[in-house]
Amino acid sequence: MTRGLDAAQVEGLAERARPRHFADGERIIREGEMGASLTLIVAGEADVAKIDEVSGREHVVNVVGSGALVGEMSFFQQRPASASVQARGDVEALVLEGDSASRATLGAVYDIVRGNVGELIMDRQRQLSDRQVEILRKSEQQERERREFGVFFSVVVVIVGFDHAIAEIARDPRISITSQGFSWGALLTFAVPLFFFVRYAKQPWSAFGLTFTGWRRSLVEALLVAGPLVIGATAGKLIYQKLGWVSADDPLFSLESLRESAMLLPGVAGIVVSRIQGFFHHATQELLMRGIIQGSLVRLYARESPWWAIIATSVFFASAHIFISPAFALLTLFGGIGFGWLYARHGTLVGVTVLHFILHTTSKLLGFI
Repeated sequence: MTRGLDAAQVEGLAERARPRHFADGERIIREGEMGASLTLIVAGEADVAKIDEVSGREHVVNVVGSGALVGEMSFFQQRPASASVQARGDVEALVLEGDSASRATLGAVYDIVRGNVGELIMDRQRQLSDRQVEILRKSEQQERERREFGVFFSVVVVIVGFDHAIAEIARDPRISITSQGFSWGALLTFAVPLFFFVRYAKQPWSAFGLTFTGWRRSLVEALLVAGPLVIGATAGKLIYQKLGWVSADDPLFSLESLRESAMLLPGVAGIVVSRIQGFFHHATQELLMRGIIQGSLVRLYARESPWWAIIATSVFFASAHIFISPAFALLTLFGGIGFGWLYARHGTLVGVTVLHFILHTTSKLLGFI
């Protein structure tokens, strides 16, 4: 405000200013009133608020502090104040009253101060414009996310319907729910609406975990987690045999379950092909559940903890397996939480797919599934 004034002019202007103390909550300026004074905040903070014409409620739109000039627009332009200013805590200020800060009393100083205030107002308007643009951008983003969440919810409803249909089909004794044909059919049934959502969301595939960024750390952690779990599962099988819960004559590891799921080719070749397709089956599962569903929930929750998305996805994942057995669904729930945690840490499907493949293959070899 004093730019362009010499020391004597600044001193003369300060002498005309009256020190004023405003207590917490006290009005410095009231919206709609004509400005008869110009106020410079020396210490403390104040809320700038405007009245909503629709609701009639007052909303704080800004907070100003030491060095801020308030009331300048109504003071120089002789217009009603466009906003209210209220002390936030104790405020010390210098107040220039209208009769002591007119052109008649200040002369050339008045025009310089008014010019400086004009530049201040223009700068404030630029800041307001930038803020309005940012608010508009956020509003558009929120509207896109609202529509996206609506589509996402609709897709989940469709998948739940498909899941009920699959569970009814699985009741048919002629259907082998462990066959690769049934597994792939059920999985692709879920994939169609989810891929529709991905196309609607217009997000890069990297947003759904299809990225190699951070894959090494993800893979190392997956192997570090898999090791103790494989050892623990093997030890569990040995304990079951010792306690007589399973026959001691059963081999510790058996390829029979892998042979049962072999496609077309007999012997070792069929087992190899079976494991290759099994890996891609698990990769597709992880893409749908962790990549698309969990990833979308994390993005739509925005500022919330990713654990909400992890748990929600794991419950959904488990419910899709409950037609096999409640025990298997419970195992899937805890496994899904672990997979979700690993995916949330790295944002890539590499490690979680490998972990899923190792644990599933080990469970089949041990005869647990």
